Amino acid sequence: LAIFHQMTVRQMIAVIHESDLVIDNDSSPSHVATAFGIPAIVLFSQAVREIFRPYHPVKDQHFVFYNDVDCRECELTHCDDRICLDFSPDEVYTQALKMLSHEEG
Repeated sequence: LAIFHQMTVRQMIAVIHESDLVIDNDSSPSHVATAFGIPAIVLFSQAVREIFRPYHPVKDQHFVFYNDVDCRECELTHCDDRICLDFSPDEVYTQALKMLSHEEG
């Protein structure tokens, strides 16, 4: 659910704290999730994925999706191509199931 932009920071933190997994772009919710030790899938666009450093890194607790395209570090705020955001929903879903089953196991 794309709900975080409708919440106050306090509300966002409360929802994340009760979550089993957060899927978000490289923004506050993904950083809050990893700070709480909540698994996160981060969808990167034009940024360098290596700059995502969780506050409490735990093996297999976060996963970064990104597309290694030539224009990846463009830093444009508007783009007509958006190839950097061409993620497969099936791949994200599969990764989410893998991370959730790891939590239960």
